[in-house]
Amino acid sequence: MTNGLRIFALLASFIGAGVNAALAQALAQDLRSTNQVPGLVGQQSDEISITNVNTKPVSIVYWDGAWKPIEIAPGGKVSLKGQADGLRVGFNDGVAAQSVILSDLGGAYAIMANEAGRWVIRPYDEVARGDTGLRSR
Repeated sequence: MTNGLRIFALLASFIGAGVNAALAQALAQDLRSTNQVPGLVGQQSDEISITNVNTKPVSIVYWDGAWKPIEIAPGGKVSLKGQADGLRVGFNDGVAAQSVILSDLGGAYAIMANEAGRWVIRPYDEVARGDTGLRSR
């Protein structure tokens, strides 16, 4: 084998290894970004997902040009299109009506009962770090 051919073969193996490493890194990053929050695969960047991590269904309303009601089953998840400033959500926390703006477009939230037994909406990752059995990102 001539020196030129050896150099070419060596260079081709380095390029191939770099391409494979870059492809593997991209695939790992994609997996990391979607496997932590159930159902985020296919979620649009202007949507916000809300997962009900309780054992009871919860009813909320959200703003989409008008207030629209929706019920989220226990363990269920909905993805709703947000506006430029986020997604406006209203719900009864068990004592009083609450209204929040979920501002992390493309993000994930969880609705759950807090220590006082009142419904709250928190970032999914924050909830998953607790004693829920869920995985955080």
